[in-house]
Amino acid sequence: MPGKPTKVPNSEEKLLKKLLNILKHPAKKPQLPVLSDTKKKESSNVAAVVKQSAEGKCLEQFSILFQNVRTFSTHVYGGYFSQIFEALLKQRLVCTEWMTLAPREDVLRVFTCLRMLMRDSSYQQLFFKLGGVKTLVQRLHVLTEEYLDDPEGQFTVDILKEMTNICQKLPTTDEKREWLIACGVHKPLVMLLHAMDIVVLHCSLYALIGLSQSESAKVAIGELNCIEILLRIIENYDMPSKKLAANLLKILCSHINIREQVKVFEGIRICLSLLDSDNVKFLWYLVWIIVQLSEDQDSREEIRLLGGIPLILSLIYKDRVFHVDQNILVMSSECATKAVSDVESDNNVELFSLKSAVCTALTELVLNDTNAQQIVQGNGIYLLSSLILHKKTGQTVCSDEANAIETLQKSSLRALRYLFSMERNRQLFKILFLSEIFETFIDVGHYVHDLNAYKPLVEKINNLSEDQVTLINSNIEATNRRRASSRTVGSYAVLELLGSGAFGSVYK
Repeated sequence: MPGKPTKVPNSEEKLLKKLLNILKHPAKKPQLPVLSDTKKKESSNVAAVVKQSAEGKCLEQFSILFQNVRTFSTHVYGGYFSQIFEALLKQRLVCTEWMTLAPREDVLRVFTCLRMLMRDSSYQQLFFKLGGVKTLVQRLHVLTEEYLDDPEGQFTVDILKEMTNICQKLPTTDEKREWLIACGVHKPLVMLLHAMDIVVLHCSLYALIGLSQSESAKVAIGELNCIEILLRIIENYDMPSKKLAANLLKILCSHINIREQVKVFEGIRICLSLLDSDNVKFLWYLVWIIVQLSEDQDSREEIRLLGGIPLILSLIYKDRVFHVDQNILVMSSECATKAVSDVESDNNVELFSLKSAVCTALTELVLNDTNAQQIVQGNGIYLLSSLILHKKTGQTVCSDEANAIETLQKSSLRALRYLFSMERNRQLFKILFLSEIFETFIDVGHYVHDLNAYKPLVEKINNLSEDQVTLINSNIEATNRRRASSRTVGSYAVLELLGSGAFGSVYK
C-alpha cells in the first residue's frame, strides 16, 4: 500500500481507496430465485443496484478529478493508480461475467478511466504485458457488430469512442503494431469506416493511421477491401473526414496492391476532381496520392487523359488562394503576438510543402514524353522556375520554414531538370539561367531523383547578388507564355523577338 501523500487533498486518497476496494470485488453471477423467495429476491436486487451505483459514482468521480492528469506513473498517488489500472483490466475488462452483468453506463466509465490512465506510456506498456490487447479487440469486435446492427443502442456509441480512442494510443512501435494486427484490431476498425457517427468514424481513422505505419499492417488493412469506402469518404464527406481518409489512403498507397485497388475504384478521377479545393492539408494528401499512383506508366497516361496536368499545375499559380486550418486560442497580448508569428510560420510551411508535393508529382509525370510536352505548353517551366527564388527579408525564419523553402527549391529544380532532359525543351533553359548556374544545373545529370543532388545548385542560387537575382527574375518572366505583350503591331500582340536577319525580324 502506498505511503501517505503530501500536499494533496485527503479526499482524493479516500476516493482512490474506495474505488480500489470496489474493483477488487468483482460482480458475481446472480442465482436464480426460488418462487417462494420473492422478498429475498427484491432485497438482493436493491443491494446489487446500490453496489453498482457506488462503483459507477466512484468511476465518474475519478474521471472528473483526474481528467487533466497526463502522467500517472510518477504522480504522488502513482501506487494507487497502478493498482486501479490492473484492477480495471483484470477484474473488469477481462471479466466477461462483469461485462455481461454490469450496466452499460458502468462499462462506459470503466473504458473512460482506462483511456485516461493510458495517456501515460507506462500504462500502455502494461496493457500489452497484462494481455489487455486481445480482450480489447474481442470486445471491440462484438460491440462493432452490435453497433452496425443497431446504431441507437444505449451507450454503444460512447463506449465505441472510448475503445477506439484507446486503440489510437497503442500502435507506437512496429512491434506493437504487429501485435495489434495479430490480434485482429484492424478488422473492427475497418468495419467502423461505415459508422454513421462522425466521432466514431474519426476515431477509427486515427487508429488505422497509427496502425498503417508498418508495411505488414498496410497489407493487412488493404486486404479488407477498405479502399472503396475511403474514396467515398474523400469524395463525399465533411472536410475533417476527407482529410483523415486521404491521409490514411496516402499512407496505404505506398503498397503496390493498394495502388491497383485505387485505380480499380476510380481513385485517379476522384483525386483529380477534388484538386479545386482550397484546403492546403487536404490538397497535400491528394497530391501525394497522385505522386504514388504516377509511379505506374498507365496511371501517368490516365492522369493526362483525364485532364489532370492543368489541374496539378494550377496548384502553383501565383494567384491561387488557399485556406490553412487554424486553432483559435484565447491568450494574453504578448503570448498572442508570438502565437500569431508561429501560426504564420506553420501556414507557410504547409504551403511550401504542398508546392513541393506538386513539383514531385510533375517530376513523375514528366517521365511520359506527351505529359512533359503538355506541362511545357501549360506554362510549366515558368511556374516551376518561379519557385526557385525566394525573397530575403530581415525577419528570422524558423528552421522548419527554412527547411521547407529549401525542399521546395530542390523539388522545383528537380522537375525542371527532368524537363531539360528532353531535347526539345532545352532552348528555353538556355535563356533561364546564368552561365554558372546553368553549368551546375547540367552537371546534376539526367533523371536524378535524389533531392540532395540538387543542394549545391540551391546553395549557388541562394548566394547570388541582388543584380543577378533581378536578371534571373527577368529571364524567368521571359519564359511566361501568358505574360502581357510588350507592344502591338496592327492587331497582333508582340511577346518576344525570336530572331533578326537581312530581311527583317521575327516576333512571337
